[in-house]
Amino acid sequence: MYRIICTAIIITLFLISLVVSSHASERVSVISVSGLNVEPYIIQSKAHSPPSGIVIDIVDLLFHRLGYQADYHISVWARAYREVTTGQTAALIPAMKTPERELLLWYPSEPLLTLDMYLFKAKDNDIQWDGTIDSLKGVKIASIRGGKVTPEFDKAAVEGVIHIENRTNFELVIKAAAAQRTNYAVADKIMGFWAAQKSGVLSQVELSPPLLGKIPVFIAFSKDNLTPEFKRTINEELFKIKQEGKIQQIIDKYLEKDSF
Repeated sequence: MYRIICTAIIITLFLISLVVSSHASERVSVISVSGLNVEPYIIQSKAHSPPSGIVIDIVDLLFHRLGYQADYHISVWARAYREVTTGQTAALIPAMKTPERELLLWYPSEPLLTLDMYLFKAKDNDIQWDGTIDSLKGVKIASIRGGKVTPEFDKAAVEGVIHIENRTNFELVIKAAAAQRTNYAVADKIMGFWAAQKSGVLSQVELSPPLLGKIPVFIAFSKDNLTPEFKRTINEELFKIKQEGKIQQIIDKYLEKDSF
């Protein structure tokens, strides 16, 4: 009887160890991701609540397919950039590619999506530009602090050819143009209209064509501990997701309730 009991205990412990081992093998690797709250691409409605948004859904889909899970740290741009460049987190969203940033971060060959950058103005403002930087001399343009627009636009801003008035979020950027505290606001088309709707000035603003430029937006990774295999799988899966139309489906999901 003693031997039978001992045998039963050993078998039970063995089966338990198999279950524990199985669960351990199913655990996914967690990648810490810093980000900036830029609706509707990244939406952090409450502090410490899980973020949502177009970029969040794309990254979640990408990571899920590769067996990873994102641990998001959503804050302001300066903090998010500092976190990833000092190794506190492993990735950054949304990230525009610049030569300076490429020294510190690895960018996949495929962007998450492409932004359509436009100037916005008040509907009753008859000012008009002709698509050249020269036509923007002497006007005030509201922009997000630290934001990138296009290489030509950014260069003109740095050199003082155009006058930029910085704001801390896109609602304030759009409201500045709506109230004509500035002549224009600069933003991605979707982001600008989303901010206008959220701040209650959607009926007061409009696009001021032509298009400033198309800007690819990436998830960028700290170069620490990146392997060639990881880079390859990220590139391949991003390409597949785009070819399958998944990114457009995600964008449509967020915009289907809103007609801009």
